[in-house]
Amino acid sequence: FLDCACGKSYVSFTLNYMLTRKLNRSAHFICVDQNPRLIDRCLEAQRSLDYENMEFHAASIRDFVLDKKPDVTYCLHACDTATDEAIARGVVSGSRFIVAVPCCQRDISHKMRHHPLTPMTQFPLIKERLSSLVTDAIRALVLGAAGYKVEIFEFTSSKTTPKNLMLRAEKMWLEDKNALRQYWQLRNLFNIEPKIEEYL
Repeated sequence: FLDCACGKSYVSFTLNYMLTRKLNRSAHFICVDQNPRLIDRCLEAQRSLDYENMEFHAASIRDFVLDKKPDVTYCLHACDTATDEAIARGVVSGSRFIVAVPCCQRDISHKMRHHPLTPMTQFPLIKERLSSLVTDAIRALVLGAAGYKVEIFEFTSSKTTPKNLMLRAEKMWLEDKNALRQYWQLRNLFNIEPKIEEYL
């Protein structure tokens, strides 16, 4: 498991407990975050829980060098383009599954200037919501173009968190040329250069 922008690694610690202690499955976790203080806290928690099957690295997702192929790459509320970095890392490393719960999609919002829907996006709240939808649609289309079957759904109630959209992708090996075509249509419609394109 590769946990990108892991923060305090709540997801990885919980998954580790469920898989190894409850289901008696073997698993190995690689957790990456660019904040060294958070990684230090994770290491303390790892020692106290006696989880030898985890490793923590203070590094950016893009610069981190993997020495093994992850089966699952995931991120929970990785801010803005960190989600794009996580998805790109999963695609490049050939992860069978990629799971992302995006957060703070600002990049596309700043780039949406000259497009046919400017009468809508003159209103900041509508622009924020539309740019979030466009960002996640672009991510899903990129995954489809890379050969993943993608689902987007709400994984919990919006009362729990408004950031409750999940992208779940499984590698199917056949690249979807239609998804690639739709990606370019959406990209050109809003006249944007998504970061995920740069990362891939």
